[in-house]
Amino acid sequence: MTWHGSERRLHPRVAFQAEALISVDDVEFGRFAVQDISVGGALVIGHTALSVGQHVKLTLVAPQFGTVRIEGDVARAHPHGSHYAAGIAFRRQPSQIASMIEEVVLNELATLERASRAV
Repeated sequence: MTWHGSERRLHPRVAFQAEALISVDDVEFGRFAVQDISVGGALVIGHTALSVGQHVKLTLVAPQFGTVRIEGDVARAHPHGSHYAAGIAFRRQPSQIASMIEEVVLNELATLERASRAV
């Protein structure tokens, strides 16, 4: 079986606005905007290019759950206009962080469902 696009994703993702401070080898690499998130990963956009396979540490700052630290690996990376995009696959995060992200995703999906019914 061949997987295409979102079919490969194990977790639903939603649009998300947060800031991510990314470190590589314990050195601050740059600040990125989080474009979407799931329990399994996030898409980040920034001024600095990341490389596929890089191990990164993210410090996410979001009003939904405050500041959390997550480790991950760059699964994909490409230019995005005048910036760079990177898909980060989270490594096993503590269950408390996974639960917070899952709650954000489920709340956003519920909001989208209510909005689609109202139309």
